[in-house]
Amino acid sequence: MKKLFSGKKRGGDMRSLHSVLRAEQIKGKVFTKMQKTACWMTGILSVLLLLTWGGHWLIQKFLENPKYTVSQIDVRVKGKIRKEHILAWAAVPPRSNIFSLDIRALQRRIESQPVVRSATIERRMPNRIEIEVIERVPLARLVTKTSVGGLEGHVFTIDREGVVMRTRQGENLRHLPTICGVPPLDAIPGRKMTSKEVYCALYLLEIVERSPMKGEFDFKHVDISGGELLQVALGSGGKIKFIADSNQLPAQLERFQQLVLYCQQHKKRLGTADMTVKRNVPVTFMPES
Repeated sequence: MKKLFSGKKRGGDMRSLHSVLRAEQIKGKVFTKMQKTACWMTGILSVLLLLTWGGHWLIQKFLENPKYTVSQIDVRVKGKIRKEHILAWAAVPPRSNIFSLDIRALQRRIESQPVVRSATIERRMPNRIEIEVIERVPLARLVTKTSVGGLEGHVFTIDREGVVMRTRQGENLRHLPTICGVPPLDAIPGRKMTSKEVYCALYLLEIVERSPMKGEFDFKHVDISGGELLQVALGSGGKIKFIADSNQLPAQLERFQQLVLYCQQHKKRLGTADMTVKRNVPVTFMPES
């Protein structure tokens, strides 16, 4: 009985020893794996730090290299803006490095000018900047009304997109049609108009400008002071009424074109016409000379 009990005890001891050895082996493998992982992470961090330091050093070398100091600015203009004005608006700091120059800031400064439609700026290695500017082309003069007796006030220009611009000294604007009766608070240089009547007037002027009837039936003045009514004065002295509604303007212009053809075929001079009437348009003609 003692031997049997003693044998079982030794067998249990062997199994316990085997379990302990197995656990130690597992711990050793885990520790070795952790050591390898730590070594890899240390190596990767060292490489990243080296690359960061090297990149910073390389950037500093480029920024300090006089070879990359901006020494030439080429300006191309599609319009009549003077190049010295564009350079003044760009305000490139002297001895600027071509890499540290904020191209977007230069572009925003130039495009903040009401007469500028768009500006493109590009770097040309090693030390040259190219600026291309497209000028806004005025479609009409814009005349505001004052609060005193409805007298005409300030004169601006406006392009096809509805952007208001200041007139420039010596600028010849006599060939441009006039949009008058504009609320003064709505005419802010550098901003788009909000009046729907102004946009309807621009639509009319642009259609006529591209039309074959431009020579004989020039729209010289468009008065928007009547609210929903556009009163147009022709270069020949005639007067026409339109509704300031973008949905109705195409049909009104079609009726006006038919009237123009009638005048041309019968050699009539248009006096007045009311395009707001859809049928049996009221029309008068000037006396024959």
